[in-house]
Amino acid sequence: MKTIHLLALSTRGTIKESFGRSPIISICNFNVLPEKGIHMKTSTRLGLLALTVSTLAMAVPARAMDMDEKATHRSIYFKGAIGLTKLQGMEYDINAGEVRNQYQKELSYSGAIGYDFGNYAMEMEYAYRTNDLDGQTLLGSKLADTEGDTQSSAFMINGYFETPTDSNWVPYLGVGAGIARVNLNDHMTGNILLVDDNATVFAYQGIAGLEYNVSRKISAFAEYRYFATADVPVTTFTGTNHDVDYESHNFMTGIKYQFQ
Repeated sequence: MKTIHLLALSTRGTIKESFGRSPIISICNFNVLPEKGIHMKTSTRLGLLALTVSTLAMAVPARAMDMDEKATHRSIYFKGAIGLTKLQGMEYDINAGEVRNQYQKELSYSGAIGYDFGNYAMEMEYAYRTNDLDGQTLLGSKLADTEGDTQSSAFMINGYFETPTDSNWVPYLGVGAGIARVNLNDHMTGNILLVDDNATVFAYQGIAGLEYNVSRKISAFAEYRYFATADVPVTTFTGTNHDVDYESHNFMTGIKYQFQ
């Protein structure tokens, strides 16, 4: 009777169950009767198959942290994001009536530093948004040769809650409050300057997003933000004081780096 030693994957777990660990490889002894026999070619193929599956399993990226690790993990982090901002139309009055502004969708940018408490996080953020005018109407009639833009620079304190999952995908919700400097820059029609004013006002936002843990320290995220401010007081060229609304919809994507 011959004994043939074959490499084989342990049946104690699937590749998914071994995710984040090296697959378990064991030596299996097969006692073969001479008259039955197992060809060496077959045993070689089985061994190669076992090694191939083992290699593929080890090539799968390890999960950054499981649920228990994440719940107890503490770390300072930095993140940066870029996205698209849609600014809602603003309205202000001049002597001839109400002017309504339409805006182009433009890029926005943000950076933040914060502290991860596990399933919760707090951060300080700076965000910059600017949107060029895409047209103005006066009493429903379109004005010709409109120019100008509206900018906001915001300093925010944000808080997040992450929903624990046993995977690399982590959904989260957040809220933020702070201050924003809102500038209505050179709003013109033809050669007439309608508004050129700015104000610093209270700002707030709501956030919903999804994060993917690339590794223990690096993650990528995509999120939606509703960002708005309190009424922005401006003075038009006619001397009329008016409060305008700043409301925006923001679709952001970025990278987050944890320092430990």
